Amino acid sequence: MNNSAKWILGYFIAYIISLFVFPMTTRVITLSVLIGMIIIAPARMAKKRSYKRLLSLVTLGAIVITFVYLLYIAVPIIIKGVQSFRSGLVELDFSEISSKLNEPFSSFVNDTFEKAGSMLGDFLLQASLYISKNIASWITFGILLVVAAVFLTTRTRFFFRRKAVHTLFPGCEGDEVTGFFKGFYRDLQGYITGQLIVALAVGSVIGFGAFFFKIQQALFLGLLAGITNFIPFFGVIVTAIPLLVIGYISYTDAPILGVVFALLLLVVANQLEMWVLSPRIMSRRLKLNWFIILLSMIACSELFGVYGIVLAVPLVIFIRRYWGTFLTKEVNKYGNIRQGLVQGGKRKKAPPEKEGQK
Repeated sequence: MNNSAKWILGYFIAYIISLFVFPMTTRVITLSVLIGMIIIAPARMAKKRSYKRLLSLVTLGAIVITFVYLLYIAVPIIIKGVQSFRSGLVELDFSEISSKLNEPFSSFVNDTFEKAGSMLGDFLLQASLYISKNIASWITFGILLVVAAVFLTTRTRFFFRRKAVHTLFPGCEGDEVTGFFKGFYRDLQGYITGQLIVALAVGSVIGFGAFFFKIQQALFLGLLAGITNFIPFFGVIVTAIPLLVIGYISYTDAPILGVVFALLLLVVANQLEMWVLSPRIMSRRLKLNWFIILLSMIACSELFGVYGIVLAVPLVIFIRRYWGTFLTKEVNKYGNIRQGLVQGGKRKKAPPEKEGQK
């Protein structure tokens, strides 16, 4: 293991330690970097620099407006929906079902549904009160994240300057260090772009599906599903509670029908993401199996909570890039995959590289 590998591994270990020693600061910086990559993702499609800047500004404005809109409209929608949902559960009569059963099963069914309805209603009420209590701090935190993201994005290029590399990585080969981080940045940007496509698709399915089934607040539900789905497999779960509640109150004559339609939308969106979008978009871009992604999210969530779900895929990308660069030597010092190393399941000798080849 050369000096570059040791220094990069040392910084990586220091970052993991900082997640426990300075959790808030480290998480804010990490989330700011990821949000910055989301801001510049659409700009990568443009060729002219002026168009790139325009697309970045438009994306930044869209993120801020969407974030404020979701937080502003979420509280009254959730409080109203929870109150209606809770009262409906309390008034729901299960006597018709239980009358067809013999004792003690009929009493058991009545008691079970009454307790479940009361517990679910209390949980939803507490959740809505928690959201309304913390919404102001969330808005402030979101604005700070966006400002930090813009600052870090505009300063990214300074990190790759030769002077900065030699200062941060003394005694290391500059091309090797910059090649590693440029390759990691490309991998991470590919993940962000792919997840953006998946999020747009899932948000569209939820939004247009809610509109088709005449579920109220279809725009809110679609935006919520899209924004939260930047975390793989997480958006549908977060959207489930408001979608079920709003689906329930949207059909006053037959509220159960609204819940059924909401469940149908959730199942369709989840299956579309898991079996169509993620394998075709994410697996092709990252060359990672979806099961590995899911397993890493579970492991990181045990260590870092909800934040671990966000951090899981970038960590896997970093580890794979580090392994391929310094251990298996499948990546050259410029951050590019060596051609001809793996073909037909057999490892082949890498062709000679020309000086400065990219």
